[in-house]
Amino acid sequence: MSQDMLLTEVLARIETWYLAHVPAKVVALRSGITEHELTMLEETAGFRLPEAFNTLYRWHDGEEWNGSGVFRLDFMPLAEAATQLLSQRQSVQTFGPEGDTVVSQPGQAIRGGFYNEAWFPLLHDGGGNFVGLDFAPGPAGMVGQIITFGRDEQHNYVLADSLDAFLREYWARLDAGWVTVVNHDDEYWSVELHDSAGRHKSEYFVLAELFPNFGVAPGILEAPPS
Repeated sequence: MSQDMLLTEVLARIETWYLAHVPAKVVALRSGITEHELTMLEETAGFRLPEAFNTLYRWHDGEEWNGSGVFRLDFMPLAEAATQLLSQRQSVQTFGPEGDTVVSQPGQAIRGGFYNEAWFPLLHDGGGNFVGLDFAPGPAGMVGQIITFGRDEQHNYVLADSLDAFLREYWARLDAGWVTVVNHDDEYWSVELHDSAGRHKSEYFVLAELFPNFGVAPGILEAPPS
């Protein structure tokens, strides 16, 4: 995909794809936020958000929860994401980062712990696990990288160097047909991305499996023995 394409066009094409393949997902998307709301969020967060973030939330302010959503997980409304960020900060200040055994993939790119005061959640699985922006990376990481993290994650993966790159990679998968749409019932649909071998699955053991071969994320991992 051409990197000359504006991110607004990338998002428009993602929405058009969903409208054609899973229209219920488009119905669940919320209206975009205002410039004032973005300014207030930056004041709450305490760090400058990248332009790709502003573009994303001007497009849509997340979605109403309805199971596996746009971007493979549920796209969080801004108010919900800000509340989660503040909750993470309170937890870290009270209990410390916790999760001393959490491993960064690649090594030293992500600081240890289940949560961090400077990890801004964007997507969630409904069980305390997230994909988000990392504003305090490890020595081998990049400010603004997209990472996986959460209470069930023993390995945190870098999925992309930036939000812009993550969104473009997501569209590239849809555009190339590296995706399977699964109708679990009339109301719950999932859009499952393929890895380089063409494999996909609904269940996962690490969050990065939902984004196979994004950044350093693995391909589809085999289920561990029962």
